[in-house]
Amino acid sequence: MPGVEFLLENHQPDVLALQETKVSDDLFPEEHLASFGYNSLYVGQPSYNGVAFISKVPLNQVPLELTETLSKQKRVIAASFSDTLIINAYIPMGESLTSEKYTYKLSFLEDFCKLVEAQKKQFKHVLLCGDFNIAPQDIDVYDPEKWQNQVLVSEPERALWEALLSLGFKDVYRTLDPDSSGFTWWDYRRFAYRRKAGLRIDHWLCTNDLFSQVKSCQVLEEVRQQERPSDHAPLALNLL
Repeated sequence: MPGVEFLLENHQPDVLALQETKVSDDLFPEEHLASFGYNSLYVGQPSYNGVAFISKVPLNQVPLELTETLSKQKRVIAASFSDTLIINAYIPMGESLTSEKYTYKLSFLEDFCKLVEAQKKQFKHVLLCGDFNIAPQDIDVYDPEKWQNQVLVSEPERALWEALLSLGFKDVYRTLDPDSSGFTWWDYRRFAYRRKAGLRIDHWLCTNDLFSQVKSCQVLEEVRQQERPSDHAPLALNLL
């Protein structure tokens, strides 16, 4: 919560998308966030997963027809404003290439692609955001050789990322800046942040026709530098 409060007070986003809220709906701090002037939309479960939108602007929650794989855990929420849809996702991490959780991750991504494709037919503009737990290219990993053949960078995961882009989306940060690392996650262990040992696994994607309205996309590392931070830094998208 201190990280969320820091964002609301210092950056005042129109919309803040949260992943891994780890709280059941009856305990979501809706009233506390309202004291900052924000509305809340959320789906959650105790201790794990959970996604939410905190917004100044009115958002309409969009019901999604989720497959059994997508509905098994609370990982996807969608909302609309005007003719634009935002899908906020917390993609499974996958644990290891030999784990059942990795198999679940691939199935989740396959169904997520189909969900996005279906929703794209319903809205003029679509934004995707969240913790995708995929570093799409070697530039997105601090040590590609060390990470070779591990989750987050495996060929099947990256192939499904490309499948998502092929539906008509741009990876906003990487399209704007093809050369900078843009890391959004650093392990709490072994002083990873100080060593700049990070990965770029949090993303904004937008439909190709919406990209002309993108002004900037930047990692807010100052939030990661706060006391007791998340191991992720927020990724800020600014639209014209």
